[in-house]
Amino acid sequence: MQTDPRRITSYSPFAPCRGERRDYLSSTKYPTSVPARTQISPGVWSDGKDRVFSSAYPAVQQLLKEARATLKQPVAPNEIVFSLAALDVFYKPNDAAHWIFWSDEKKHQTAEVVTRIAREHLLFFDL
Repeated sequence: MQTDPRRITSYSPFAPCRGERRDYLSSTKYPTSVPARTQISPGVWSDGKDRVFSSAYPAVQQLLKEARATLKQPVAPNEIVFSLAALDVFYKPNDAAHWIFWSDEKKHQTAEVVTRIAREHLLFFDL
């Protein structure tokens, strides 16, 4: 049995009352501006205060190149490079490097490292 999609009617608790205007987009107490960043070197961006590393960082690309060539998980120079490489191939199951990080045997270990690094270094994720 197929049902019609739900519609907001005048009787819906989500519909504004007659004459009432609800402007949800402008009612946040958090800043909504995006800092202007410039690339200061390949894969490294800065807003003048903080640095953000992306998967274009040469060490990340070198790690992925080695992983694709050997089909083994290479030793990463640090966990940030490891995390960026793992995230770069997360949505790319056709890439051989994806399975080096996200196979059934490795996915929990990879996710633990990525989560820990993301919590410690909030500004390195800019894929």
